[in-house]
Formats: sequence, structure tokens, C-alpha cells
Amino acid sequence: MSDEELIVEILSGKKELFEEVLNRYERQILVYTLRLLNFHQQDGEDATSETFVKAYLNLAGFKTSLKFSSWLYRIAHNEAMNIMKKRSKHHFLELSEVIDGFMPATDDWDKPSSEDLEKILAKLKPTDRNLLVLFHLEEKSLREISDILKLSENTIAVKLRRARQRAKKFV
Repeated sequence: MSDEELIVEILSGKKELFEEVLNRYERQILVYTLRLLNFHQQDGEDATSETFVKAYLNLAGFKTSLKFSSWLYRIAHNEAMNIMKKRSKHHFLELSEVIDGFMPATDDWDKPSSEDLEKILAKLKPTDRNLLVLFHLEEKSLREISDILKLSENTIAVKLRRARQRAKKFV
């Protein structure tokens, strides 16, 4: 059953089917929120829980013109940002302040190893981290990221290119 069919069934009164949504997406959303929140386990779990509570409560507001997963990731993004705001006393650094000699000098983004990328992500501002996580780790398309972040695909492409340009300075 597709996500959209599942949502229709849930909205028609089969509320118990929401467990299937949890089974499909809980791990993905947890990994995503953990990456956004610098792997702070409790914050990631809190953001994930709140994501599914809000998704359930607002399921009737889901627009079928979007992918369900993009809608769910948008809720997760908002929850992670809310947690970050609560702990805003932490200072997030620009990539240029942290990494030296890591990224390639080419115009293309050569994806670093997962371990190296996770170290870099921990130092980035939330907006840059979110873009890189969505594109490179979650492997979302520009269209999906556009739906999640509520920005045009062109804006996403420009922001992603700028993040890569900043990164390549550290060859």
C-alpha cells in the first residue's frame, strides 16, 4: 500500500494503521533528527516523537500534491529547529572556521566518507547542515528538499552550490 493510500485509510477511520507509518519512517526520521541535532540522543528522540504526534494530529491537513515523506520530513525539520532554538546558547561555526585541508579543489562535491562528513556536520550552522544532510545523507532530490524546506528548487540548488564552494576552500 502506498503512503497516500495508507493516509486515506487512516483518515477514513482506521487509526490503527498509523502504526504502519511509524514502522516505515521512524528510523529514517530519528537518523535525520539526530544528524541535525549533533547526535544528541535525547533531543533526537524528542524531535522524532513530536514529529509523529504532530503528523498524526495534523494528518487531515496533508496535501496529496506533496510526497508524504517530504511532509513528514518538514515536520521533523521544524521540530529539530525548535529544539535548536531552545538550546541556542550553543555556538555553531561556519565550515570555514573549522575544516582545513579536507575538501577537494574541484567544482564538484566529492562526498567525503560518512565519518568525516558527520564530523563536519557537527560544526556547521543548522541551515547548512540540514541541506547537506538532506541531499547527501538522506539522498533527497532537489524537489523533495524544496518541499521540505518550503523553498524553490532553484534556491535549494544555489544554497547547495554555495555550501560546496565554501567547503572546497579547504584543500
